[in-house]
Amino acid sequence: MKQAGYLESCRTGHHSFYRLTKPGLEEVQRTGSRAFETSSPEWDGKWTILVYSIPEEQRELRDILRTTLKLHGFGLLVPGVWISPYSMPVDTEKKIQKSGAWHYLEMFRSEHIGSRHTSDFVTSIWPQLPTLASRYQAYIKKYKRMLEQFGKKTFSDEKCFALRLQCLFDFISVILEDPGLPSALLPAEWPRSAALSLYVESRNTWAEPAERFFNEIYKQGEVVGGER
Repeated sequence: MKQAGYLESCRTGHHSFYRLTKPGLEEVQRTGSRAFETSSPEWDGKWTILVYSIPEEQRELRDILRTTLKLHGFGLLVPGVWISPYSMPVDTEKKIQKSGAWHYLEMFRSEHIGSRHTSDFVTSIWPQLPTLASRYQAYIKKYKRMLEQFGKKTFSDEKCFALRLQCLFDFISVILEDPGLPSALLPAEWPRSAALSLYVESRNTWAEPAERFFNEIYKQGEVVGGER
């Protein structure tokens, strides 16, 4: 997330921390409602198909459009054609309009009547799904182990503070790559909900010692500031 520009490092006394940048905060706010939903939205069986043709001399605009569509859950069907099971979100449309790409595209809402099975069709458009499943499962394995270690009372307040932030950042880093497909289009036993439940459990478990550490650091900062 730091390489993508979503996180930046900062220091308070002898302690180093990470915080969200403005682009990072915007992306977290954008994905927040979807990230913490316990179930996927219902799907009406139709697809939003977006077709564009942007002149070669405006390659940068084309790249901006592609990035925007990918971040908002669209998948590439064929070059110049992107697809999503949902209607285009209002914030996505506004972002595209603001970029100047809106008048280069056409958009349709229709059903898929091709010969391929829906699961094969989805896998070809979102080939990252197996990797995402593995990342969710790795997240679950990691933080289950951390909770077990915490239960043995081996963590300091500072460690709990760091883990509480890290478990959020790790979860968000996967969610940002997740197209948020409806459950009807996902593989069986998709691990997203299990990862979400574990995140909530971890956040609540480490809340008290993490807040205790933060309050202590904050008090030290006030003392240093008062001395100056």
